[in-house]
Amino acid sequence: MKNRALALGLSGLLFAGWAAPASAQFGGLVGKKSAAPAVDVDKALSAGSDLIGYITTANDLGMQGAGLMLAMYPDDRFPEIRKMSAQYNELSAKRKDGNLDAEQLKLSQSASAAIAEELKGEAWKGYKKENSANVGKAYGKLGLMVVADTLAGTLVKPTTDNLTAALEAVKKDPMKATQAGAIKSQLESLAAIAPALPKQIESAGTVRSICAKIAEAEKVKLPTDISADKIKDKATLVAASTALPE
Repeated sequence: MKNRALALGLSGLLFAGWAAPASAQFGGLVGKKSAAPAVDVDKALSAGSDLIGYITTANDLGMQGAGLMLAMYPDDRFPEIRKMSAQYNELSAKRKDGNLDAEQLKLSQSASAAIAEELKGEAWKGYKKENSANVGKAYGKLGLMVVADTLAGTLVKPTTDNLTAALEAVKKDPMKATQAGAIKSQLESLAAIAPALPKQIESAGTVRSICAKIAEAEKVKLPTDISADKIKDKATLVAASTALPE
């Protein structure tokens, strides 16, 4: 319940800095409406790239946490989940721009949901005690993913709105026509990401609750959750992940 409350509380946060700047320009005639704010195409693209990179980092942390959980159980358990995890890692090594694609997103979503399902009830008790230290590492990584994905969820719409406006702007400006492809690519990525975030948050929360059960049984101390203001961008998220206990 703690994880769900955390996620719900964070989902109300908004980061105004990601929205496009609004500057009103008034005409000289009485009654003339102010002009529409100009769209900063470069800024919209930069914000989109930053957000996708942030989500990619969070997603990777979630899959690392899932891998740590898998390592706590016999090798012959969860073969399909292990296969998905391996495929995800293979695709990560082949990334062209450093960010996840739709195929990786689908794999991570399926893997996290499958782990939550497979370990429900009493199934979590079949872990290898010699690997019980993994539970704290997995708990920390999944926690960062939950916080980051929740924050990212509040940024998808304003970022998408800015990119949509930018796309309309480049259509009218032949000098910027080459940027249309990059904008469309980001919009497609965010369209796939948006519905996946709530599902991944829910699955990660379920797996973290299992981590807590194992930690209690094995007397393992779990790391303290990091607050949202400490991981507001990719750089701070990476730094927070490296600070987790090994």
